[in-house]
Amino acid sequence: MTTTQSALATAVVATCAAVFPTVTLGQARTWNGNGADNNWSTAANWSTNNIPALSNPTQIWQFGSTANRLATEMNNSYELGRVNFAGTSGHSINSASQPQQVLTLVGTGNLEIFNVAANIVGAVNVPVVLNAGSDSRIITVAGANGRLTLDRNVSAGSNQITKAGIGTLVLNGTANSFAGITLPEGAIGISNAGALGSITITSNGLESGGAAGGKTATLYSTGAAVVTTANLSIGNGIDGNGVFRLGLPGGAPGGNLTVNNISMILDGNPSATATSPADGARIDVPLNMTATVSGTITGAGLLQKIGTGTLTLNQANTGLTGGFDHFAGVVIARNDASLGSASSTYYAREGTATLAAGNAPRVIANPIELGGTVAGVNNAWGIGTADVANPITFTGTVLLTRLDDSAGANTRSKPISVAEGVTATFNNSISDGGNNFGIIKLGAGTMVINGNGSYTGTTGVSEGRLTVNGSIAASNVLVAGGVLAGTGTVRVLSVYDINTGDSVAGGMLSPGDDSTAGTLTARRADFGDGGAYLVNLNNVNNGAGVGWDLLDLVEPTVGRLNVLAASAAPFKIIVNGLGSGFDAYQDHSFTIVSGVQTVQNFDPSRFTIDATGFNPDLQGGSFSVALSADQTDLNLVYTAVPEPASLALLGLTSLGLMSRRRR
Repeated sequence: MTTTQSALATAVVATCAAVFPTVTLGQARTWNGNGADNNWSTAANWSTNNIPALSNPTQIWQFGSTANRLATEMNNSYELGRVNFAGTSGHSINSASQPQQVLTLVGTGNLEIFNVAANIVGAVNVPVVLNAGSDSRIITVAGANGRLTLDRNVSAGSNQITKAGIGTLVLNGTANSFAGITLPEGAIGISNAGALGSITITSNGLESGGAAGGKTATLYSTGAAVVTTANLSIGNGIDGNGVFRLGLPGGAPGGNLTVNNISMILDGNPSATATSPADGARIDVPLNMTATVSGTITGAGLLQKIGTGTLTLNQANTGLTGGFDHFAGVVIARNDASLGSASSTYYAREGTATLAAGNAPRVIANPIELGGTVAGVNNAWGIGTADVANPITFTGTVLLTRLDDSAGANTRSKPISVAEGVTATFNNSISDGGNNFGIIKLGAGTMVINGNGSYTGTTGVSEGRLTVNGSIAASNVLVAGGVLAGTGTVRVLSVYDINTGDSVAGGMLSPGDDSTAGTLTARRADFGDGGAYLVNLNNVNNGAGVGWDLLDLVEPTVGRLNVLAASAAPFKIIVNGLGSGFDAYQDHSFTIVSGVQTVQNFDPSRFTIDATGFNPDLQGGSFSVALSADQTDLNLVYTAVPEPASLALLGLTSLGLMSRRRR
């Protein structure tokens, strides 16, 4: 924190301290409700039996110490020094007259709820004027469950308002007027856009002073969704566990919220990273909440998104240069640069963090570091959602890493879950920093690797599709569910069903894609129980890898194919395609695995053939598998049944031979 910021914080603390009951104002006048009506002007309703003067800037007027007449009717406008809500009873100040009476606080006047233990509730249902020259007006709500509601417009002119205390201030006025709000902790609830206007809410110093080493400041909608033009200026929240929260936690009632611009306040050390978050801001969007930033986010510090709710970013945040740490929940990027400047890092956390492309396909250029603090394959980095299914292309580098200080809390393979209908394409390199990290592909969507990956950990395919058009030649690939496709290179390939006893399909190999033939390259391959190989046989005249699919094994000495499938759980060859040039009455042989140096455990009974998706009518012919004569290829063999004309000719020829014998 800079010297200026430190001095400002000291001044705010001193000012906040001044609003509590230890003040030098005049004696407090306490509402006891002993009068015959609810009127403020009834002397018997006050402890001193004095009718409050219409203008009395030196007195404290206190409500809530009695359970009598909890709704005070302010039948005149008053200028007072201070109004306190205390005791254990909730109290409201109202005005039934039209136009409504006005409560004006003058001098050092403030509104307070100061009984921390009681967590009381107060409401002011009349317009409030905070008239204090150039001083900031302070509204204090103490107690975690304390709440002060201002139902009518609040006017402070050119003055700032400071909301002090850990309780909640609710603003329901539709045309509030003040220069800004300082929110060092606690909450502000709003019911409409006019409650804030286009002011800036400033929350600084969140890094210290709270129960967990940091403070929490909250802005939320009290009911329906609210779209504001208010701005946020927040900071110093990461290194001390401070949080700025958008929305109420715990699934509490409230609507979604939109704010305009967010700027970060830095304490002079902007060189933050996800593992050393020295400076920046932490934003929490709670469960079932959606918070939208309609403007831009700027700052040289690290922005961290926590909470399981959704944060929508509408603009290009090129002024965000310190990185975006996506710790949890959903982030919807509606601009290619929503995650910050192209050179700033996007930290993707294993766990509940999901990134989605809003309103159109997105191209994200940020370098990515993928890691986490929670072990287990179900704690994945998600891409896309069922409702937001636009494709995302990542053009920055990807580093598989750990984003905490504990190696034991990280999985060796980083789970990436792509939602159904979503395609996530990685066009740049994927590395692991020498840590032997890998990838587990989860989700029903498609992940495409077009770049060259140097990571050495295992790549697992459990769901959906992984298309490798680039190279992950240092990674063994286990396809236990879903599909491995593409025309790229992998290390050792294993295709099987992790649980042959259930109804879920096992892993499938499909070089090229579902409709186009191609060649996938590996060093060695294992065909296991319940696995499958989808062969697109589109043109019998164009050769392997072009006319039909091919798996090419390139290990020069041990490029083996090991058939591990048992006869009871055979490996399935699925034949699809147009079959151009295919003659059902001719025998055919198609190489589907080439470069085999040795074949282990080959037995045709370990395979089953499904040709129901092959377009030509087989006319009674059938497919099977066999090794080439030199046993270096695995072939898909078609055996024809002679056409009827040939059978008739053969029959006539046989009859002629018999006739000759008779003669």
